[in-house]
Amino acid sequence: IRAYDGKSWGPWSSHTLVSGIPNRAPIVASIPAQVVAVDGIKSIYKLIKTSDKDKDRITEYRVKDTTGDSSFTLNGESIDASGEDGYQFDASELSTLRVLADSSASTQTLKIAAYDGEDWSAWRSFRLTSNSLPLVEITTPSLLHLRTNYKEGTGDFDITYSDDDGDDAVKYQIQSYAKSANVAHNFKTSTKGKYTKLTSYKGKLLTINARDISQVWIQGGTRPFRETIKIRAYDGKSWGPWSSHTLV
Repeated sequence: IRAYDGKSWGPWSSHTLVSGIPNRAPIVASIPAQVVAVDGIKSIYKLIKTSDKDKDRITEYRVKDTTGDSSFTLNGESIDASGEDGYQFDASELSTLRVLADSSASTQTLKIAAYDGEDWSAWRSFRLTSNSLPLVEITTPSLLHLRTNYKEGTGDFDITYSDDDGDDAVKYQIQSYAKSANVAHNFKTSTKGKYTKLTSYKGKLLTINARDISQVWIQGGTRPFRETIKIRAYDGKSWGPWSSHTLV
């Protein structure tokens, strides 16, 4: 373009016009709520999915802590993501991103955003629950009498549950280390049910709803032997560690 002032034409001035669609910001897909054991750590990079209508490559990410400042680690190091814009890092580092649970039971909201080289996505929030794992123990008489039935909760055979969060038990699992049915005690899960052996060589795992735990029975063997079993509990969030107990 140029202008004329009645005397002379001025110089041409150039300008480039571009027709197209304005850049559209990327979108971070929903991230499921995460439950991690107290003081535990969990990789989450496989849960982070993005889309971009312009097919732009994601070049950077931001993570944000809405409570505290150290619920993320990157490259094995704790990062401070408490600022208004959180903590920014290159997309090539995403595979090292992990969430770090609190040292006590808690629930908090974390956020993540993606950048396509021009625009940032909206923050995507997800929940992190730091869960105290449920604990469970079995007690039985020091010697099970041959062919004698023992019902849970009778004082001779007891399953004891505890959870620092106050969560109720939802399920239990019992498994045996026995390599043969010849050294495996019988279990059943109801008064009228049939006994079964939890031999590990067949991979048998007894799963019991918490409401039915008082209906679990153990039966003494037909001859003397020793068997080690293990038990764990589920509190609706996480399975607790296995606890071992030896039946004689």
